[in-house]
Amino acid sequence: MGVHENKIQESLKELRMDAVDFALLAKINRTILSAAFRGRHNFSGPESLRLLDLIDELKALADDAFPFHLSFKDPAHIERLLDMRKEGIRVFCQFGPIEKE
Repeated sequence: MGVHENKIQESLKELRMDAVDFALLAKINRTILSAAFRGRHNFSGPESLRLLDLIDELKALADDAFPFHLSFKDPAHIERLLDMRKEGIRVFCQFGPIEKE
């Protein structure tokens, strides 16, 4: 497995997001994503960058929701949250400084 594919897989574990849901959200074939995680496919440079950018956006959503856990089980809902975030709309409240573990 390539470096980018490994980073994507590790990030999905960290976010507790299923690879199938990520594939739907990223609009990539889940078979290709599965092959990448097994080391049988490497994403192209632009594709890797697009997927890593999406991972960064998902992590930012999770950070916005902290200290609460954001479920990534509904790709359509997550896509709406990402679109809102891009428009500058934050749907999570900040309660003041809370330290992460």
